[in-house]
Amino acid sequence: MEKDLKENIADSLEIDKILIPHLPYLLQDLWALGSSPSKYSRICKKLNLDKNSRVLDLGCGKGAVSIAIAKEYDCNVKGVDAMHEFIEDARVHAKKNKVGKLCEFEVGDLNTALQFEREYDLTIFASLGPILGNFDDKIEKLRKTVNVGGHILIDDGYLKDSVQTGKSGYEHYADRETTIKLLSKFGDTIITEVIYTDEETNKINYEFLHLIEKRGNELKTGSPELLHSINNYLKRQKEECEFIDEKITGAIWLIRKNSD
Repeated sequence: MEKDLKENIADSLEIDKILIPHLPYLLQDLWALGSSPSKYSRICKKLNLDKNSRVLDLGCGKGAVSIAIAKEYDCNVKGVDAMHEFIEDARVHAKKNKVGKLCEFEVGDLNTALQFEREYDLTIFASLGPILGNFDDKIEKLRKTVNVGGHILIDDGYLKDSVQTGKSGYEHYADRETTIKLLSKFGDTIITEVIYTDEETNKINYEFLHLIEKRGNELKTGSPELLHSINNYLKRQKEECEFIDEKITGAIWLIRKNSD
């Protein structure tokens, strides 16, 4: 894996670089990796996707969302993710789900992909954090990938109150009103907003944390030299769950691009 790509993964996941080769083990029990394929699929019913549609799934992980969209709408989906092992899993799952010919999965840096990917009918980006910058930077980059009249689906969140947070990676978050303004800054239309309940967010985060902790403890037993790094990773994961629970409301936005 290229050095800068490895550093990007480490930064975005807040993980020591020494643990990157062990991420597939730590996350082996998670296919959707925090996203909600069924929610996305329901939201996309508004779009009349069909066999002529092109969908881009940025940060596709193991392909859960890409595969769900391809199965439901018989459309062509390209998934991009920085983790080679995730992409291999995605290809295997696509074949098992009989959409191998509809799904293309590629290893790559997301910001690099955004410079070249164009003319999609729908681009999906599901990620908390600043990997694509703040909200107006993020939407500016994403909207270049879709045709006029095409759509962007963003799964992210906003502050529960207007108090800015100093937590690393969350400095750019704002309250809902400000976030909506930033997402529609270029004259696009938010046609759907789905708000996660606190109960949904809590359930997802802590179920995932439990599974990661289980695999982390197994890894520590077999690789004691990783003890410090794993403990730090698990500590940060727990702190992030607590922070999101307290400060962030999760939301999905479906945005129509109205002009270039």
